[in-house]
Amino acid sequence: MGPDKLATIAKMRALGYSQREIAEEIGVSQPSVAYQLRKLKRMSRKGSKDEVLSKVLLGGFVDSL
Repeated sequence: MGPDKLATIAKMRALGYSQREIAEEIGVSQPSVAYQLRKLKRMSRKGSKDEVLSKVLLGGFVDSL
């Protein structure tokens, strides 16, 4: 999954969207969204949550240019 979709998942989840709503919006399965959220959670345990979020959001932003 590309950084743009990861950024969208992170943003939508932070805004309170359900995994199902996110999956429908970006065109992937709900289990795929759940997997990516678990992956982001594991990353946040290894470092700062702000650092992980910045990488995800900036990765999505840079790819959209």
